[in-house]
Amino acid sequence: MLNCLLKSFSSFSIFLLLIGASTGCSDINEHEYALVGLNSNHAFTVLLAKSLDVGEGRFLLLRDPHGTTNFSEDSITPKIRKHLSSIRVEMPNFSGIFWITWSSFLRFFESITISTYVSNHFDIREQAQFTESPTELLPAYYFTLSKTSLITVSLIYHRHHRKGNSQHTQSFVLCNVEEETSDVGTKEVILESHRGTLTYWNGSLRPGAYVIIPFSVSLWKTRNSKKDERTRNYTLVIHSSIPVDGGFLHEPPTFLADCLIAATLKYCNKPLISNSSVVYTTPRRFAANLIVVENQCMYEYLTFNMIMTNADNIYHSRHANGTIDCVPPRHRQLICILEWGHLRGEVAHMSYATSQRISRTWHNASPTVAISQADLHSPRPF
Repeated sequence: MLNCLLKSFSSFSIFLLLIGASTGCSDINEHEYALVGLNSNHAFTVLLAKSLDVGEGRFLLLRDPHGTTNFSEDSITPKIRKHLSSIRVEMPNFSGIFWITWSSFLRFFESITISTYVSNHFDIREQAQFTESPTELLPAYYFTLSKTSLITVSLIYHRHHRKGNSQHTQSFVLCNVEEETSDVGTKEVILESHRGTLTYWNGSLRPGAYVIIPFSVSLWKTRNSKKDERTRNYTLVIHSSIPVDGGFLHEPPTFLADCLIAATLKYCNKPLISNSSVVYTTPRRFAANLIVVENQCMYEYLTFNMIMTNADNIYHSRHANGTIDCVPPRHRQLICILEWGHLRGEVAHMSYATSQRISRTWHNASPTVAISQADLHSPRPF
């Protein structure tokens, strides 16, 4: 691995790589980390790898982005430190920089991440939280582009511990926003969904206004989740080839419903069409499965029943094995979101059955959909 690092740093690719290293080794306790002045659960940047004819011969130059690390080790003697300092003179004048031997690096660091980096791209990082229910106001990141731009969007979940096993699915939907009518998804709809702590997309976007909404049903509260201490924090990272003007606003869940309905219609490969309805579903390649029903009747209501016949390690946005919904004429409804559980050593699978009928009268949904609170599962007109 060191040879790979040395090769990367000794060539022009140093300008295209961003190398990170994380502590958090399960076989080393916090006291051992404290003795050498390292945070036991922290991310660092690898600035340089060097082979020298002194000491152990192999060294890494690291940077703590917070500038709080006070690392020291006996094997880096004053003579070696002086030699290494002469190399560091050519490096940028960052705070939190320190040298570490290769053997100590292998002992105290659990992982390395190598990413591409474009120095002339604009970088935006905003923190927010996933919601806990289908009626909670949610953070929506609005931004505008003055011309066509290359865009990279990363959704990064904040774990309490780096070694912790994430058991959630996280997603985001990106839609264009019509500035005069506020309609969403009329020209651009992108859905990304992933089991784990990183969800990622990159591509080109045309000039205009856009919105990105992260969501995770896996983190919603249930009656049995009183002892659930998982964090809901995340960071939304956007890289753009041009300046981006944007910020978070809080929107009702029905706004997300409109975006997700647009995404489901786009990605559905084989809609189930009948005389009075259309059922849209997202492909199984998505870790979040969306089910949308469209009532094409002009006057009658559509009763749509859905029963989970077999499900293990699945998160259901309505926390139910069965749902009964009444979709008004010329409306679409997001029936539910089904997310794959991420449990080590266990398989996630599901199957369900549906039925429907037409009626002239309205009836309440089961489980109840809180339409007055802009519930995510509220029927939406089209």
